[in-house]
This record gives sequence, structure tokens and C-alpha cells, in this order.
Amino acid sequence: MTRLINNADGIISLWSEALARRINRRDLIFRAVKSVAAAAAAASVGSLVNVKEVFAACTCSYLASCSPYGACPFRGCPSSCTACTSSNGCGTNCPHSSGYWVIPNCSCGVCGNGWYECWDCKCPSCSHLCTCKSTCVCSGCCSPGDVARELAILHPAA
Repeated sequence: MTRLINNADGIISLWSEALARRINRRDLIFRAVKSVAAAAAAASVGSLVNVKEVFAACTCSYLASCSPYGACPFRGCPSSCTACTSSNGCGTNCPHSSGYWVIPNCSCGVCGNGWYECWDCKCPSCSHLCTCKSTCVCSGCCSPGDVARELAILHPAA
């Protein structure tokens, strides 16, 4: 009788072990298929958006935000502020002669030929400085000619 119980116990152990292995293999295969599907989805989303734009540090972190002084316009400073340039009395706090600079390595727009500008602003004096980031300038530019036309509009020859 003990021998019969031992044999039954051995058979049940083998079956349960085989079942456990099969479940773990199925789980492993299921997880692998899910991972491949997630990777394929991520790759397809990456082809739809400008990945460089998503992961780039496209920020104007030089000075404080201008939000206490009003909303930043498309380009420039809030209406209660003026552009802070290297020549209007704020010294080295505003090092750019035009009052703005283009964020390097940070393209935007439909074809990736657009750019962002950061504007140094004084509100209303040098004791209150802030920075505004433009929206995408030349967002529809898809050729060097488009960029040249946009630059001619933004910076007409004097």
C-alpha cells in the first residue's frame, strides 16, 4: 500500500512539475510577445513625431519665468516688459545685442526646420529680469527658401 501511495505521489509530483513548467513557459512567451508589440508601437510612434524635439532640452532657463508679468507673446516679451539687450543698461545680465537668442540643437515644426527663440526681458527695469520662450518660429518651413523668406519677414533689411 505504501508503495502504491509513493508511486501515486511521484506521478502527481511529475505532473504538477510539468504543469508548472508549462505555465511558466507560456507566461514567458506571453510576456515576450507583449514586449515585442510594445517595442513595435514605440518605434511607430517615434516615426510619427520628431523624436529629437521630444527629448531635447528645449528650454530657456537663463533667467526667471516672465509669467508674473503677463503672458509671453509669439515672439518677444509681455506687454508690461521690454527686451533686455546688452546695450540698454543691464550689464552682463542681458548679454545678447538683440535681446534674444535661438535655442541650439532644438528644431521644431512640420519638417524640423523651425526654431525657438528665448527673449531676455526687463519688467520694467533691470531689477526684474525674466525670459520668454517663443512658440515655434517658421513651423511650416520645409526648405532653405522657406527659412530665408521667414527671416526676411522677421528681420527686414534696414
